[in-house]
Amino acid sequence: MLALQGPEAAAVMAKFSREATALQFMQVCDTRIAGVPCTVSRSGYTGEDGFEISLPAEEAELVAKLLLAEDGVEPVGLGARDTLRLEAGLCLYGHELNETITPIEAGLNWIFKKGHTDFPGAETILAQRQNAAGRRRVGLLVEGKIPVRDGAILLDSDDREVGIVSSGSFSPSLNRPIAMALVDVEVLSVKAEPSPSGRGRGEGMQIGDYPLTPPLSRGEREFLKTPGTRLNAVVRNSAIELTVCPLPFVPHRYHKLAR
Repeated sequence: MLALQGPEAAAVMAKFSREATALQFMQVCDTRIAGVPCTVSRSGYTGEDGFEISLPAEEAELVAKLLLAEDGVEPVGLGARDTLRLEAGLCLYGHELNETITPIEAGLNWIFKKGHTDFPGAETILAQRQNAAGRRRVGLLVEGKIPVRDGAILLDSDDREVGIVSSGSFSPSLNRPIAMALVDVEVLSVKAEPSPSGRGRGEGMQIGDYPLTPPLSRGEREFLKTPGTRLNAVVRNSAIELTVCPLPFVPHRYHKLAR
């Protein structure tokens, strides 16, 4: 697969496939690029407008070189892709998604059709939608320059373990480290007083919640109304202070229909 992403992706794709350029966000078509059969979707993992091109492996280099020959198109690796993915607040399997994290805990309520109750795992999912999941995916915005990586443990003011960082990286768009984590909703729904700063080599940080799809439980509604909950991330035996705040890190810029 090749991913052509960014604000000028459609202008570049228009030179190779009118069918692909006409796609709306998350639509798919079969087309040809320079005679190569491709399946193209208007999607991506960057939060930007763009296209994902599935094609025969033996033809991938040819199509990649054609795209790279266009003005403004540059090669980027998985590191850049994952930074954009994190800035957009998108889940990554093995981090925000795995066999132990439910879609409700990951903040993916929107994937379930309203009124649909017959699907694998329905008993657990429906119970979490009704009564609130025990933990929730949130965002972390670091005030200093110390990165908080996946696996870092989160503690409350009583030093109880209340969560774990799932993804973390430096954000070029914000010029600061950012992260996502799974945190106990019980802790997030309690309005806490600011905890003392300067613990260890700690630096200030903020946690932001991602938009939640209704219906919300009472606990989740309280969570959304709660500013200032303080936590600490353990990094190299030092504590970094965290604070709840609204996000996302960088707004999505997916293709939208002209009105």
